[in-house]
Amino acid sequence: MIKLLTPLVADPKAPPKLTQSALYRLGRTQAERKDWKGAAATLDRLLTEYPDNPYRREARFWRAELALQSDDLKTAEAGFAALASEPSTTTDAEGFGLTVRRRLIQCLVGLKRWDDAIAAAETYRAEAPKDPQLAEADFARGRALQGRGRFDEARAAYQAVIEARKGGELAAPGAVDPRRNLLPPEELSPGDPRVPQGRYPL
Repeated sequence: MIKLLTPLVADPKAPPKLTQSALYRLGRTQAERKDWKGAAATLDRLLTEYPDNPYRREARFWRAELALQSDDLKTAEAGFAALASEPSTTTDAEGFGLTVRRRLIQCLVGLKRWDDAIAAAETYRAEAPKDPQLAEADFARGRALQGRGRFDEARAAYQAVIEARKGGELAAPGAVDPRRNLLPPEELSPGDPRVPQGRYPL
C-alpha cells in the first residue's frame, strides 16, 4: 500500500482530490505500521496543504492519537480537546465522538490532571452508561482517583471495570484484582490483560 501511495502524494500534477485521499490513506497505513514519525509528517501535510479536506476530522484524530502514542501528551490533549468541543458531523463514524472523549480522558490521566480526568470520566459515565467501552473510562477514573488519594472511590471504579469484564480476561483464573493493594499505575500497563483496551500513558 505504501509503495502505491507514495508516488501519488509526490506527484504535483495529481488532482487535489486524489492527493488528499492518498495522503490520508498513507498516514493511516503508516500509523498501523507504528511509523509514528512518518504518519505524523503525512497527516501534517494533509492538514496544512488541504485544511478543508473531507478527511480533516479523522486526520486530526489520528494526529492526536500519534501524539498520544509518542507520549507527547500536551499535543494529544490539545488535539482531542479541540475535537471534543466541536459538534458531531454527518460524516463522523459511529462512536467517533465517544472515542475522542475516552482518549481525552486518557491524556488528562497521563498529564496527572486528576480533577479534570475525574470530572470528564464521571460526565462520560453519566452520558454514555451503555457504551461497550465504558470500562476504559472507569479504569482511567480509578487511576485519577488513586492519584488524588481517594482510594475507596478508586476501588469502586476498578470494581466497575471487573464487573464489565466478568467472564473475560479480568475474571480468568489467576488474574489479579486491580483493586488489590491498588497496584501502582506502572504495574497496570496497556498490554496487561487486567486492564481494558486503550493507551494509558504514565
